[in-house]
Amino acid sequence: MFYMARALLENGGIKIKTGLSIHAVTFDAVISYFYLTGKLQKEFLEDFIEAKEDAAELLGKQKADELMEEYFFEKKKRGAFTYDMGAVLVKSKAKTSLERAQKFRRELRKVITKSRKYHGSLSH
Repeated sequence: MFYMARALLENGGIKIKTGLSIHAVTFDAVISYFYLTGKLQKEFLEDFIEAKEDAAELLGKQKADELMEEYFFEKKKRGAFTYDMGAVLVKSKAKTSLERAQKFRRELRKVITKSRKYHGSLSH
């Protein structure tokens, strides 16, 4: 996720060079340039709505719905951790979140791979 955040920033023309903790500075930059300005929320929703539509075609509606439900559940839980629990994280909940994120990433990779194969076959 760190590298994805760096890519998002660099795509926006923001390059981070620091002697401080690069992770903390990257996080602060993403919050400042994308979350607080409302760009991140809108961008995520549009991307995930589009991904859900693509996933529905490629994976089947039920699997796509499950992925999206898990995504929004994890997003809500992250908000609760961030705002309600402060710095306290429960290890088992963090492990579950990590497993769901890994599953979500694997499924999105499948969607992207299938989409590339499909679009590649159209151009031949």
